[in-house]
Amino acid sequence: MYRRISLICLVSGLICGAAGAQPSQTGVLHLTSGQIAERVSQPPATPGATVTSIISQQANYNTLVATRTADGSVERHDHWTDIMSILSGEVSVIVGGTQAGETVGPNGESHGGTQSGGTTIVLHAGDYLEIPAGVPHRMIQPKDNFRYLVVKVKGP
Repeated sequence: MYRRISLICLVSGLICGAAGAQPSQTGVLHLTSGQIAERVSQPPATPGATVTSIISQQANYNTLVATRTADGSVERHDHWTDIMSILSGEVSVIVGGTQAGETVGPNGESHGGTQSGGTTIVLHAGDYLEIPAGVPHRMIQPKDNFRYLVVKVKGP
């Protein structure tokens, strides 16, 4: 029960600045549970794709919801910490180790290549995961309608 309450608080408290909703005069934006459900219920355009819906893009944080139906590639963010709450399903995440052969974008985002070493964590609905900036990670084996909320927080 505590996990469900925490998840509701996380979703309700962190979603600001979303497209398709109008902020109040104070800048606070509220999305209903139906609006969140609509965003995470969209199927991938092609099998194996990840559907990502950006909720908020701010200078120091971004919030999005995603549905993953296939393994992801290795990624590492030099300046962003990923804070995830699992909405439904299950996924394995390999965190840590080393990344090699990746492509590095101008913003310091590393994608692709290989990951050696690391620890595998299996995540289920209601779980929380925080991946600090600079740590390689890869999602694999999504099951049971895997959906998650991620807040990317920019660090120094």
